[in-house]
Amino acid sequence: MERFGPYLAVLLIMTAVFSGCATKQALKRANAALEEGDYMGATQNALAALERKADNEEAQHLLTQAYQPAIEQAEAELATLAQSENPEDLGRVVQGYEQLVDLNDQVERLSSLETPNYAPQLDQARLDAAAGYYRQAIEVGREAGEDRVKNKQAALLMKQCQEFVPGYEDAPDQYQAFRARATTRLAVVPFSNNSGQYNYGAIEQIVADQVISKLNLNPEFMEFVEVVSLYGIAEPRDIAAAQAGGVVSGASAGADQSQGMQLGFSWQKAVLGLLGMNEETAGNSTTEDGTTSPQSPSVSQGPSLEELIAEVDPHLLLVGQISQVLLEPPQTSTVSRTEKEEVTVKVVKEPCQGKPDKTCKREIKAEVQAAVTQYTLKATTTLVSSYQIIDADSRGVRHTDNVTADHTYVHEWVRFRGDERALSYTSKQLKDNKANVMASQSERLAVVLDELSNHIVRAAQTHVY
Repeated sequence: MERFGPYLAVLLIMTAVFSGCATKQALKRANAALEEGDYMGATQNALAALERKADNEEAQHLLTQAYQPAIEQAEAELATLAQSENPEDLGRVVQGYEQLVDLNDQVERLSSLETPNYAPQLDQARLDAAAGYYRQAIEVGREAGEDRVKNKQAALLMKQCQEFVPGYEDAPDQYQAFRARATTRLAVVPFSNNSGQYNYGAIEQIVADQVISKLNLNPEFMEFVEVVSLYGIAEPRDIAAAQAGGVVSGASAGADQSQGMQLGFSWQKAVLGLLGMNEETAGNSTTEDGTTSPQSPSVSQGPSLEELIAEVDPHLLLVGQISQVLLEPPQTSTVSRTEKEEVTVKVVKEPCQGKPDKTCKREIKAEVQAAVTQYTLKATTTLVSSYQIIDADSRGVRHTDNVTADHTYVHEWVRFRGDERALSYTSKQLKDNKANVMASQSERLAVVLDELSNHIVRAAQTHVY
């Protein structure tokens, strides 16, 4: 501890010097503000000086001169602002009184000056601000009708009202009513699998499910959006027809019924057809072979897709297709190298140089080496997709995009011959790794499906309103 004594003393001296400089600067600013008639600035700078040295006489004198004119000036400005009918101005009145309350707390702590109680004025200001936002919300809502954008504006105003006075009058009920009329219903349709690959599970449904789940994790977005899965409500008659008509019989060996169903039924094509659109008008890309799903025979069981959409009554539909799924086979490459390191091989004791009566240790070093082979196994997974966000009323495409999600799985390991001490840091890290460790197909697909759904979620949060 003693050896740090001089350094600690210097540190304390430097801290005192800097603190003294800061106090002088605050006093200088306080005097300048007082001369200019900026009483609030003078008060704040005097308090800043007292925070560093509570018994500073000059700072106490400045505070005594500036404080009373400062609060009188602030009270006059707030009284004028309180006459406004603009709720934003009334909100500023609340902020002004809150700042005066904080200022008084600091003055009471650092001086003996008497301070006024602003609690009654603050309570009244909050009531006035709540009333102002309530009135404006009602006015906007009265003109909104079924306009979702205006109803959202009214709901947000009613929400601000309750930030000043929770539960103000019937504001909670009014907020819920405006929010209901402002809510956009987004129907997420299972993607059509046009990739020709049906052995990896229902990846088209996984994309839709992930999009819905991730959107629901954003409470700010979901405040005015209702996301529904078109497939999750009921099985439409069109799919039942595809099954009954034997369209699913083309499923590849090992595919289950749900996978086969996707072979014979294109959600995207069916939904676009109901809207009087097609892949071209929706800005959709086509598959490499240009194939389309066969038409479904009609059956009477279950709701039709048209009836299902009418039941959901969405404002927007998210449709899309997976056009390509590529899981490249693993490829292993090797790099060989010789690694060398100088190490201590022996320690001898011998008379110290210049002090023959004492014994010193001397390390004898030698170079060791190892023949290292580093193996790198790589496998790339690529998923090509396109999607559209469609306005169900106007039949217009609000947003469309093509997405290529890819990921390269990498696994490395090292094998060597020779002296382990020669290994570099990297080689030491890799030498215990198992050889040929490969992720499963489902694990590889999960990464690109996650990337695809993340892209779609970001787009939805921008274009769904």
